[in-house]
Amino acid sequence: MRKRQGMSKPHTPEEAKEIWNNFPFERWFNFLPWIDFPKYLPKGLAKDVRKWLGDPKSRIVKPAEDTYKKIKVPNLDLSGWYDHCGETMKNLIGMQNNASTDIARTQTKLVIGPWNHTGLGKRKIGDIDFGPLAEVNTHDMIIRWFDHWLKGLDNGIEQEPAVRYFVMGSGKWKIANTWPLKDIKQSIYYLDSNGQANQMSDIGTLSHAIPQESIFDIYSYDPKDPVPTIWTKEFFTIPSDRSLLHYRQDILRYRTMPLEEDIEIVGYPEVEIYASSSAIDTDFFVRLADESHDGTTLEVSSGVVRARYRNSLEREDLLTPGEIVKYRIKLSPTACCFLKGHRIRLEITSSDFPNFDRNHNTGKNDLFDTELIVAHQKIYHSKEYPSKLILELNNNN
Repeated sequence: MRKRQGMSKPHTPEEAKEIWNNFPFERWFNFLPWIDFPKYLPKGLAKDVRKWLGDPKSRIVKPAEDTYKKIKVPNLDLSGWYDHCGETMKNLIGMQNNASTDIARTQTKLVIGPWNHTGLGKRKIGDIDFGPLAEVNTHDMIIRWFDHWLKGLDNGIEQEPAVRYFVMGSGKWKIANTWPLKDIKQSIYYLDSNGQANQMSDIGTLSHAIPQESIFDIYSYDPKDPVPTIWTKEFFTIPSDRSLLHYRQDILRYRTMPLEEDIEIVGYPEVEIYASSSAIDTDFFVRLADESHDGTTLEVSSGVVRARYRNSLEREDLLTPGEIVKYRIKLSPTACCFLKGHRIRLEITSSDFPNFDRNHNTGKNDLFDTELIVAHQKIYHSKEYPSKLILELNNNN
């Protein structure tokens, strides 16, 4: 079809693969300024990208309550912990609270597995095998859904729970009536170290005890040498092994002692950190990970804050260099069982490129600006500045 219409290559999957394999990624990764990028895009796409760059705070898709009030039929939503599932979770709540019919409110279902966008229903994502129970025939699931709602077959769909979610680590499926779960309790882990948490030889700690000494950790974020995103060439999110980045000294790491019992979390982990920067704007990325006996460190959940938008996406509040600021960072939703003998790990850094654009640390508009400067970061943990990780524990084990 593309060839008959006189469109440029690719005309076949083979041609598309060849173009992809020979694509000059390095050039476009380091392209600056971003505001000029639409010049190199196809006309239709360029228009949309130019509009988004003009207002980066806008969201392409943002269902409102009024949108849900127009929906009369139930939804079946399939997603994965590594499939940007946060919006899918919100969709369930939107339907349960605002859909126009009782059947749409009560019969919308959500299934969340340990999957990414291209791996729905698969047991192995990237190099990580989540076990036989992670493998689900999503095609059959969809057919069964429509067999009931379109053909009227009585196959038990209406008796199934609203939420089925896979618990990583234990490899088990669990059920719930809504999301987030209501019956949870919080567990707080405080950050501490000897002041060298960016060194694998002196990694920081996570414990329930509030640090008494006034110590901070230091690292430098250079946007010319950002922390690389651990993805495949296809650029889909995968459960990454953070141990691949142990050579980086611009990542702070804190971990518990080997666990004496299984700890199952479900919901939205949060991190509260006290930090200062030499820059007037910068980023802070946090990652929750499961460190196993052999050192493999599986990313579980992550979150980010851009300092200038720490208070609101609607206004900019630049930093005062050296001033200690409290950041509350909500991580992506997850369900994970940290097994006995494993460690809970938290990482803090300032980049994840090219998954996220680099903060130039200048406080200028990064879309127009090409200047890149180094930011020197300090993370504080003491009685006065108790930086902490807040986990939501499943009470229905």
